[in-house]
Amino acid sequence: QELYVDGGDTESDDGLAKPVATHLSTSPSHLFQATENAFSAISAARGGSLL
Repeated sequence: QELYVDGGDTESDDGLAKPVATHLSTSPSHLFQATENAFSAISAARGGSLL
């Protein structure tokens, strides 16, 4: 549950978090890759300023 993003973009977060959570529940062995994908998607959406 580390997908919190400053700026109050809760709708965007939910849009990413839900499919990621679904993917994790079906493919727990891909936790790292899914996390990487989630952060990449959020970072790209915010202009690469997440990290």
